[in-house]
Amino acid sequence: MILESAPLQVRPGQAAAFESAFREAQAIISSMPGYLSHELQRCLEREGHYLLLVRWESVEAHEAGFRKSAGYQRWKALLHHFYDPFPVVNHYERVEGHPGLQCRPHRLHPGDDLRKSLEALGRESGGAFVVGGVGSLESARIRLANAQHESRIEGPCELLSLSGSLSSGGAHLHMSVADAQGRVTGGHVCPGNIIRTTAEVLVAALPAYEMDRALDPATGYKELVIRRKDVGRTP
Repeated sequence: MILESAPLQVRPGQAAAFESAFREAQAIISSMPGYLSHELQRCLEREGHYLLLVRWESVEAHEAGFRKSAGYQRWKALLHHFYDPFPVVNHYERVEGHPGLQCRPHRLHPGDDLRKSLEALGRESGGAFVVGGVGSLESARIRLANAQHESRIEGPCELLSLSGSLSSGGAHLHMSVADAQGRVTGGHVCPGNIIRTTAEVLVAALPAYEMDRALDPATGYKELVIRRKDVGRTP
C-alpha cells in the first residue's frame, strides 16, 4: 500500500464550491482499480487549505491507472480550476506505525461461487474479515453445527447475513439464508453457493496483520493464526 499526499490551496471564496464539487468527484476516484481509501482534511490555521490523502495498492494504480482513465478527465473538470497554485503530489510508504482498518465493498456477480470468490480476496489481502453481506443464491450449501456433511437447501435462496475471516490459508465463513417459503437456516459456508443475481459484501482488511490457518491439535481443525507484520508475534 502507498499513500498519495496532495496539499490543496483553494482560491479565495471558493471553499464551499470546492467541497461540493469534491463530494461528487470522490465517487470517481473510489471506483478506480487499486484504490483503497481516501480522506479530505480541511486546515484549521490556513483558510482555503486542504490535504487530500489517498491510499492505493501501488503508485502505478494512481499514475497509470487513475490518471490515464476517462474518469480522470471528469475529475480534472470538477476540481482542478479551484487550485492556486497547482498542487505538488507525492507518494509515501509506511516506515512505522499501525495502519487502521480498511473497509472495501465488493459485488459478486451471477455465476460466481460465494466461498471461492471470498477466498480469493483473502489471498490477495493477506488477512481480512467479512463484516457483512446480502444477496441471493441459486441454492444453498451449508454445513450445520457439528455435522460431518453439508446440507443442500433448494433455491432460490435469499442471503440474509454473512460473516467470517479470510486469510492466505483459507476462509472461515458463516451465513444465514431463507428459502422461498421464508424458512431460515444458518451454518458454515461450503463451496457451491452460486450467486443468483448479486452478493454485496463488505470486507475489512487489516494491513498490520498476517493471517493464516494451521491445524490446532486441541480442535482437530485448521484454525486462524494471527501475526503482527512489524513484530512477528501472535498477539
